[in-house]
Amino acid sequence: MSGPGSRHLRVTGHRGVAARNRIRRRDSGVCQLCGRLGAHVDHVVPLSQGGSDDDENKQLLCVECHDAKSRAERGLGAKGCDVDGNPTGGWKA
Repeated sequence: MSGPGSRHLRVTGHRGVAARNRIRRRDSGVCQLCGRLGAHVDHVVPLSQGGSDDDENKQLLCVECHDAKSRAERGLGAKGCDVDGNPTGGWKA
């Protein structure tokens, strides 16, 4: 079991690249929150919060949604985008 400050295993190298490509194909290249072009493979539940590095815990997000989700996870407030790519007032899981 992992706790605060523990290291979380992340797939890296060739296997990491293959995993990211697999998620991009699975999610058809689009952000799973707003439908725009996806750019970042994101952990739905962050590794730091006990999430796994399994494909089921990954999603493709656009830059704006990824940044908004990351900021929200750090408690910094966030702005995301709607299905048309327009900024919204906040990110929701």
